[in-house]
Amino acid sequence: MKFTVTKLNKHIKSLIDMKKSIILEGEIANFHGSMESNMYFSLRDEASSIDCVIWRGTVLNKNFENGNNVLLEGKVLGFIRDGKYQVHVSRMDKLNTVGPIQAKFNSKKEKLINEGMVFIDKYGVIRKKNPKKIPMYPQNIALITSSKGKAVQDIRKIISGYVQHLLIESTVQGKSAPAELIKALNKANAEKDGVKADIIIITRGGGRYEDMEAFNDYELAKAIFGSPIPVVSGIGHDSDFTIVDYVVDNRFPTPTAAAYGVIHYFSKELPGEIKRNKNTLDRAMDSKINTMYTIFFRKRYNIDGNMEYKITEVERTLKETEIILECKSPENILKSGYAIVMDNDKLITSASDLDSAGDITISFYDGVSNFKVY
Repeated sequence: MKFTVTKLNKHIKSLIDMKKSIILEGEIANFHGSMESNMYFSLRDEASSIDCVIWRGTVLNKNFENGNNVLLEGKVLGFIRDGKYQVHVSRMDKLNTVGPIQAKFNSKKEKLINEGMVFIDKYGVIRKKNPKKIPMYPQNIALITSSKGKAVQDIRKIISGYVQHLLIESTVQGKSAPAELIKALNKANAEKDGVKADIIIITRGGGRYEDMEAFNDYELAKAIFGSPIPVVSGIGHDSDFTIVDYVVDNRFPTPTAAAYGVIHYFSKELPGEIKRNKNTLDRAMDSKINTMYTIFFRKRYNIDGNMEYKITEVERTLKETEIILECKSPENILKSGYAIVMDNDKLITSASDLDSAGDITISFYDGVSNFKVY
C-alpha cells in the first residue's frame, strides 16, 4: 500500500486517537510554559516517557515542576503535522511521593553532602566545599564538549581574541559519555607542549532531560571535584540543573553564559583601558588638529592677501576699460561735434558716396535731421 506522508500520519492518528480518557501515573520532566499559555512536559518512568500538553484554559492546579510525581487524566491524540502523539491532559494531581528518577537524583545529591564535597549553607543552598578561585585573566582554557554541537561554536566566537583555548572532544550524551568526559577531564588537567590550562569549561547545549543524564553521573562529579584546575559548567538551559553543577567551581546557566563568565574581567577591564587609550588618542588628535588649523589659517591669510591684491588689480583694469569704452561710445563721439550720415540705411563715409540728388539723414548727439542733396 502506497501512502503520502500526510496520509500515513492521518492513518496512524486514526489508529491511536482515544475517544475515552485514560489515567496515567508518572514523573514530570522537561516542563515549560506558563499559566497564561499552553504547558508542555514529559511524563516518564525509569524505562520510557510520553509527551503531554495542558492547553490554555484547562482548569486545574497548574503549580507543577520537574520531578513531581503526578496522576493525570487525558486522551492520547495524534498530531498529523509532526507525526507525533501526546496526552492531552484534562486533569492532573500531585502525589505525595517523589518520582523514581528524581529520587535517584536526590540520592546522589545526598551522597555529595555526606562525602563532604558540598554543603548546605544557611540559606538552604547547596554549595561546593572549598571552591577553587577562578583566575581573573586566564591565558589558556580547556573546553570539554562535543565538536558537533552549537555550544562549541558559540563559546569559541565569544572567547576568541581574549584567550587561547584547546578543544578536548567528548560525547556529551549516551551510556559512554560519563567515561569519555572523565577521560577528557584528565587530559585537560595535563600539560600539552608545556602549556597548562587555567580554567576548564565543561559544557553542552540544551536538550531533553534524558540528554543531560551523563552530567548526573556520580563518578564524573567526583572527578570534577578533585580537578586541580578550576572547572566551570554551562550545561543546557537555565532550568537544567545536574549533579555536576553542584561540584564545579562556578556554574553558569548556559554555554554562552559560561563563555562570557570566564572572560568577565577582560570584558569589564578592557573598556577602561580602551577609554584611557581613547583619551590619549583624543589629546594627540586635538594637538594635531590645532596644528592643522594654525597651518590652515596661515595659508588662508596668505591666500586671502594674494587674492585681495589680485582682485584690486582686476577692479582697476575693469575701471580703466570702462573709461576707455565710455570715451569711445558713439554718443560721446557725437557730443564732440561729429555726426552720422545715412543714405537709405547706408552709412556714408565719403563725399563721393552721396548721390547728386537724393535724401540723406544726419544724426547728431541730440537728434536726427533730414536733408536733400542737390
